[in-house]
Amino acid sequence: MNIDTLDGLKAAFEKWRKKKSHVRERVPDELWDRALQASRVHGMKAVVRATKIERRRFARRNSSKSHERAVATFTSVEIPSPSVTSPLAEVETATGLKLRVFTQTPETLGLLSLMCGLGGAS
Repeated sequence: MNIDTLDGLKAAFEKWRKKKSHVRERVPDELWDRALQASRVHGMKAVVRATKIERRRFARRNSSKSHERAVATFTSVEIPSPSVTSPLAEVETATGLKLRVFTQTPETLGLLSLMCGLGGAS
């Protein structure tokens, strides 16, 4: 991708603004990409001035792009249970998370209370 000059970028944004069909039309992805690429060379302040796009919108655009590339992962943790054969309690959430408690301590009872929505944890 060629890096735009600030004048070229400014002209591209002005051309897009003249052709918009409505006031709140989204900036095309191609223009965003050009502006972000130019900001790496010319600096964000100069690109904001040339494009007349608020700086916070660039920050939002950068963060949403990084979230799009994130890959979901799954983790399973197997912790061996104590010598007790049956659990004291087992709770399963709507998402499928299972919690088995084998010992009775104030902390485990508080956790069970919290998971069941009783609000006993403090």
